Amino acid sequence: MELNGRSKSVINGTRKALNLISQKTQLNNPQEVRNTILRLKTGNPYKRLIADAYARYAKYYKLTQWERPKFHITSKEITVPTTEKLLLIIGARAKKPLSTKLMTSYKTGLRPVEICNLLVKDYDKDTQTIHPQTAKHGAPRQIKITNDLAQLLTEHIQKSNLTENDYLFGGTPEKYSSNFQRLKKTLIKRLNDPTIAKVRLYDIRHKFCMDTVNKFPSDPYRVMYLMGHKHFQTTEHYLHIQQYLDNLNSQNYDVKTARTTEEAIKLIEAGYRKEDEIDGIHIYKKPK
Repeated sequence: MELNGRSKSVINGTRKALNLISQKTQLNNPQEVRNTILRLKTGNPYKRLIADAYARYAKYYKLTQWERPKFHITSKEITVPTTEKLLLIIGARAKKPLSTKLMTSYKTGLRPVEICNLLVKDYDKDTQTIHPQTAKHGAPRQIKITNDLAQLLTEHIQKSNLTENDYLFGGTPEKYSSNFQRLKKTLIKRLNDPTIAKVRLYDIRHKFCMDTVNKFPSDPYRVMYLMGHKHFQTTEHYLHIQQYLDNLNSQNYDVKTARTTEEAIKLIEAGYRKEDEIDGIHIYKKPK
């Protein structure tokens, strides 16, 4: 896989998947592997990843008996944390360089794997731009950053004595996610705020996208460029939600969204009526 140019994250993911299967059955028995994957007590997206990993193994060892199972994958909801909640997690408690890493995710919308693959030379101090190495076959892009983030990155590079060809942060997406999970657990205990657990690392990218949609409502292709989406259909996923909310607001309605039963109950008690549901996000409204 490495010789064929596959990324470290894909290689590590394949290794973990094959280790998981090997603990439950023989890797050289394709039919039993298929049954093992189907019996896993997890969601279809993870089962598909396991099947993808074993498909590489079966192809390499020419296991022609392998019959790849098909999994129906439903669209994931777009979860967007509030600015206050996100800044609380990033700025108030996270230690450097994790806080700098998270702030870079927030201000650029880069995927976790793109953050980990950033080299020092990908950051242009003079123009205050970042030129990420794209992931997921996405489109290349150049991202203008704020003065505050530029200062954070410059301080990080100087303090860590990094050279042009060094990784800006390094590590793996898995390690990045693990550190973020640890940080959240610490904050939940310190602040007695269980809602922090709902914020996922990838939600930071969602937040950047929705903020960009709000900033450039009539320029969807700019959103597509900044997000590194290769296909406009991906960008439309975000635009559709925002346009729907804007339309309700223009009709003199106060609009709220709910993602949990508890949130929905509070809105109903406050006089809101359910209007629609888009990608798992429940939309409520009441006259202003």
